[in-house]
Order: sequence, then structure tokens, then C-alpha cells
Amino acid sequence: MPKIMSSPLFNQSDKNKFPLLIGIIVFLALILLARRQLLAATVNGEPIGRLAVIAELEKQGGKNTLDSLITETIILQQAKKKNVTVTDKEIDKQIKDIEKSLKATGQSLDTALVAQNLTRDGLKKQIKLQKMLEKLVGSDVTVTEKEIDAYVKQNEQSIPKGSDMKAIRKQAGEQLKQQKLNVKIKAWIDDQHKKAKIQYNISY
Repeated sequence: MPKIMSSPLFNQSDKNKFPLLIGIIVFLALILLARRQLLAATVNGEPIGRLAVIAELEKQGGKNTLDSLITETIILQQAKKKNVTVTDKEIDKQIKDIEKSLKATGQSLDTALVAQNLTRDGLKKQIKLQKMLEKLVGSDVTVTEKEIDAYVKQNEQSIPKGSDMKAIRKQAGEQLKQQKLNVKIKAWIDDQHKKAKIQYNISY
């Protein structure tokens, strides 16, 4: 009796098609993924592309954002060149000081961050850059008692009755010192921008 040969589930021709079928499926999946990545939203079926959103954002704040990134790059380059570093301990201390100041006015850090549309990580980044600037520029600025007197008098309407004037004067001194330091920092940044070789490939 002749043997009955069981036919294979897939013949050689079908097996050769598998890689092609898998390739087509992967390709279609990538197209669908890319389409979702490129679409920001759809309105009644009409697409709004991510590129359109990016273009609009660039129109609204492209120049300021680019300038900020350029300044940040300059700070990091100069800090690396001069071996200036900022530790996590320094950053944490600054955050604690901010929290203490906010608590004294009945506010919380998280509430203040929400109001500024900022995250804790974003705050840490800002503090790190600020600390780097202070080390690069030098924080040796002085504030006189006469300047504190003038500042307190100018802002006396906003000082609650019964406030601890010693604490108020200390806070005023710190604010005046920061103002002077900011002027010094701005001058340094302007000078670094002039010295840096900046090539703009996009104009806003």
C-alpha cells in the first residue's frame, strides 16, 4: 500500500513570503506611529500637525527661547573652562531657604512653582545656573545701612503692622544684594555674548 504523505502546513514558497509579510506589517506600524507622532490633534477629523504647533511657538517666543539657550550654553562652557561646579548640597540649601521665605509669607513652594509654571527639576536647574553665575562673576557686593533704610521706607506700605523689623531689614538687605548682583551678572552675560562666536542659522 502506498504511503500517504502528509502535506506540510506551509510549503517552501509560503515560508519565503514570511519575512516580506513581517516587513510590511512593521512598515505599516511605523507609518501609523509616525502619523500619531506628527499629529498634535484633530478637530472634527481635520489634523493639526506638530510642525504647525512648533512653528507657532517659534513665532511667539522663538527668539527669547533661543537667546536663553545660548546664554545657558555660554554659562556651562565658562563653568567647565574655569572648573566651576555646583553641588546638590548647595542647591538643596537654596531650595530650603526659598521654602522658609515663602512659609513666612503664608505660601508654599509647590504653590509658587505652579504659579510660575515651573517644576522642582526646573527650579533646581535655574538655581544651578544662578550659582554658577555667582561663582563666575563673584558675589562680592555690599549693601549699606543707608540703602536698607531707603528700601524699607520706599516699601513701608506693603509691610504688615507688627512685623519683625529686624527680619524685614535682613530680607531687604538680601534683596538689595541680589539686585546689585543681577546687574553685575547681566553685564557679564552681555560681555560674554559679545566675545562668543555665535552663528545664527534661524532668524526670528
